[in-house]
Amino acid sequence: TGKPAQWIQSNVPLSNQLDAFRSAVSDAITDIKPVEPVIAPTIIDSDLTTFYPLPDLHFGLLIRGDESSHGQSWDSTIATRWVIGSMDYLVDTASPSKYAVITDLGDFLHAEDNAARTKSGHQLDTDGRHSKIVKASFDIIVSLIDKALTKHEVVYFYSVAGNHSENSSIYLKAFLSAWYRKEPRVVIYDPHKAQQYHIFGKNIIGFTHGHELKPAKAAEVLVADNQSTFSASEYRYFHFGHFHSNHITEGALCTTEIHKNITPQDKWADSAGYRGSIGYAKSITYHVEYGEIARSVFNIKMLDGA
Repeated sequence: TGKPAQWIQSNVPLSNQLDAFRSAVSDAITDIKPVEPVIAPTIIDSDLTTFYPLPDLHFGLLIRGDESSHGQSWDSTIATRWVIGSMDYLVDTASPSKYAVITDLGDFLHAEDNAARTKSGHQLDTDGRHSKIVKASFDIIVSLIDKALTKHEVVYFYSVAGNHSENSSIYLKAFLSAWYRKEPRVVIYDPHKAQQYHIFGKNIIGFTHGHELKPAKAAEVLVADNQSTFSASEYRYFHFGHFHSNHITEGALCTTEIHKNITPQDKWADSAGYRGSIGYAKSITYHVEYGEIARSVFNIKMLDGA
């Protein structure tokens, strides 16, 4: 007969649970065979850094065209073609910068797990099981980094958490660190922080998703987080995803920029009355002394068959 089963409430702090999760991910990727290094470009300008924002890619999102005003269907196959096509164009048209900064601005995945729900309980439309989506999306990121390596000598990768996929940035960076551990030209920023920064000469370039820190408070946070380097900087930028739109605000302390994503509006967004163009990506080039000096824009209509 035995005793009846009992529920036991864990008293392990959330921070310790997160550390355990990261440790489990690290153990799981130890058998990944690292990629062989890509041949470095021969023409580079060490005074330049090109930034490739990846806002709200929502890999795994499933859209049926007749459910959206765009009339655009979406799944992992379409996402692969669109995202890689946009990166091919942006890298080919970028200046020969020595450095590249590729940044996942949050909501890299549409859903956190097979439950396919947001933290608030909203049901999400996904394109298959979570394991399939994770594999496909990781393959895409590798393709993007490999493409950047053909143009830039050093590629930095950053990833911040979003409200759809809080933990995807943890295992994405763990995977990439293992994949590129023989490639010294790829630098993965490991700390799992909501706000992250890349310092380049007189530039401070900040990244966050936008579901927690709002653009109106960006300058205050940037100054507080960069007290040791702020006085030497002249150009400060804070980049956001989350809002699925383009907007730039120039302030006395920094410029904030919200980036529109390449992904079409899904059934939920369409039903809520959101409208706007789709298929939009960009790159921004910064000079070590003069700040932003160039940008390139990609419209999905430029992709054959889109």
